Amino acid sequence: MPQILTQKEVTDLLGSKVGRRRKAIFFGKEIESLKKGEGLLITHKEWKDTTKLKTKPSTYYYNKYNKDSKNKILSIASVVDDYLLTKMV
Repeated sequence: MPQILTQKEVTDLLGSKVGRRRKAIFFGKEIESLKKGEGLLITHKEWKDTTKLKTKPSTYYYNKYNKDSKNKILSIASVVDDYLLTKMV
């Protein structure tokens, strides 16, 4: 039979849950601080050293920002050997 829990009991249960924690988005603080039209230039070496991912930044940031959004939030472009992330909203 279901149990009704108080708000404190719910937070205690959720806080004690052992599981995977969400990892922070790479360069997330810098991206969030951008205003509409401003950009962030990330070098290829900087991307590889920081993230250790095989995924391209375009795929990574599409999944994090644009995938579930009706409006395009972030534009990612390859410029020479760098990646330019531009905030659209």
